[in-house]
Amino acid sequence: MSQSSQRSHSSHRSSGVSEQLYAALLWLYPTSFRREYGCEMVQTFRDLYRQERAASVV
Repeated sequence: MSQSSQRSHSSHRSSGVSEQLYAALLWLYPTSFRREYGCEMVQTFRDLYRQERAASVV
């Protein structure tokens, strides 16, 4: 496996772990709040995480 491929695989794995942790933390919010905003919050986290990872590689 090439070094860039390894970095990409590692980055994908770490984003998955980070996203899972973030989603778990959302359970601290009230159920009604999670139902209304949870998916959007996870998507925003995912987008910002990927954006920051891409910026740090450059």
